[in-house]
Amino acid sequence: MGATTADGYGRLKIDGVLYSAHRIAAALSKEDIPPRFVVMHICDNPRCCNPPHLVVAQQRHNVMDMVRKGRANPMPGALAYAETKNPMFRFWRPPA
Repeated sequence: MGATTADGYGRLKIDGVLYSAHRIAAALSKEDIPPRFVVMHICDNPRCCNPPHLVVAQQRHNVMDMVRKGRANPMPGALAYAETKNPMFRFWRPPA
């Protein structure tokens, strides 16, 4: 049985347990998802389960991607501060 969250993410119930549909798709098509890692949508479509649009990454990479694409409302100067603390921030891109 499937459903959608208020944020638009697909959910699947398997043996009575709810799972994120995009994590299931990534787990079936990619390498293992390490603990505390997330599955990012590089297409920015929360309902998408297309494996080429999914990237296994750390949450900080997901947040950097969100900020870079303008989907966040950071405090003034937050992006510059992040780049100062982590110079690689401005060069990081999700793997193709």
